[in-house]
Amino acid sequence: MTRQGRGTVLDGSAWSLPPRLAVLLLQGVAALSVVTIVSWGLVAFVHGADSYHVNHVGGAWVGLARYVNDGVLYPPLYDGHSFGGTRYMPLQFLAYAGGAEETGDYLVGAKLVVYLTATSLFGLISACSGCSDARSSSGSA
Repeated sequence: MTRQGRGTVLDGSAWSLPPRLAVLLLQGVAALSVVTIVSWGLVAFVHGADSYHVNHVGGAWVGLARYVNDGVLYPPLYDGHSFGGTRYMPLQFLAYAGGAEETGDYLVGAKLVVYLTATSLFGLISACSGCSDARSSSGSA
């Protein structure tokens, strides 16, 4: 162990594990990852068409998606009868409007957009984590 500045730098020997324990830890992490992904998929499937975990912000985005499908990107702040308008950036509710056009239901379309976005980001993170491993191993040779 060496001391540099304010932090402590540990060499690799301080963190080495017996090979059998390392394999068991990796298998445990892999099993936990599979259980987590399957659980997320099960919750997504069971609650795909109900209002589970939909809060006031999601409801506002769905309402704005309805405006988009009616031809109004931003509702007026005051139309003489009621207050409206928004400060939200349009990407989210434009995507929800597209999902509603595809599915015919605003809630299911919005949840489908969220599920596709989360799955895409998970795949991107998985791909990038594999890239950084390959870069670090090739750089050390």
